[in-house]
Amino acid sequence: MFDNLDPGTRYVMYGVMECYDTLTKLCAAFPVPYILPRALTKDYWPRRIEAVARLSEVCYENPGLSYEVRDTLKAACMNWLAAADLLTIQVRTPERYRVESIRGVLLFAEDYIRDAHKLLDDGS
Repeated sequence: MFDNLDPGTRYVMYGVMECYDTLTKLCAAFPVPYILPRALTKDYWPRRIEAVARLSEVCYENPGLSYEVRDTLKAACMNWLAAADLLTIQVRTPERYRVESIRGVLLFAEDYIRDAHKLLDDGS
């Protein structure tokens, strides 16, 4: 199905999936772990989006996280969801500018995930 994608779209698709995997590892490291579904096939894409959307709604309910970690996690989720939405549109109607937009939003998501990891490591 994805054989006909241009290289830019393929590149950001792998970036979105890699960012999701990093988010999955972050959530598993919480004092009260939050488990996101791990899937390797395209059939599970909607489940990933639903899971991150749900995480963004319940992130303030995790008793083991500081408010700073929760705020950072919420921002990571929102940016990942924005990238996933843009990617969904990009696969259907490719545009070069959208590839760059996805890359930009992913940078924010990755930064927030990295910040949350650091806060957890520091005991915040």
